[in-house]
Amino acid sequence: MRPKLQKPIPISAVLEGSFARLGIKRRVNEFAILKDWGRLAGSSISKFAVPVKLVGKTLYVAVSTSVWMEELKYVKPDLINKINENLGKDCVSDIIFKLGSINCFYHDVKQNPVKERCLTAEEKMEIDNVTSGIKDNGLREIISGIIRKHKTIIRS
Repeated sequence: MRPKLQKPIPISAVLEGSFARLGIKRRVNEFAILKDWGRLAGSSISKFAVPVKLVGKTLYVAVSTSVWMEELKYVKPDLINKINENLGKDCVSDIIFKLGSINCFYHDVKQNPVKERCLTAEEKMEIDNVTSGIKDNGLREIISGIIRKHKTIIRS
């Protein structure tokens, strides 16, 4: 039993701690960057560059042309600051721009569908055990759904 708290804990603090314990914090940050990329980078940049993955605090961004890659070097500090301000923490310390295809699932879900697998009985039990302490049914279902989705996606 944990001691009774003097005042409520913000849900953001509870979720952030849960995500860290479950090992999905990086993925949550990745999806947050992906979701807000157009707003953070601006419409002109987001047409030619998209985030690919977050490794540690390094964000990898695919860029369609070498001209845009050169241009992005000048706005890199601003992009890092905008991303960190948006996520409310020091999530990204560096951005590496690489030439590559920007036609990922971010732009065209129908062409590149996400592959999923079924959860094992053990995985389902583990998720139920991890979320069983959450008293709010709605919140428990949301967190459980996030964990299930994370575990079912097949990464290549």
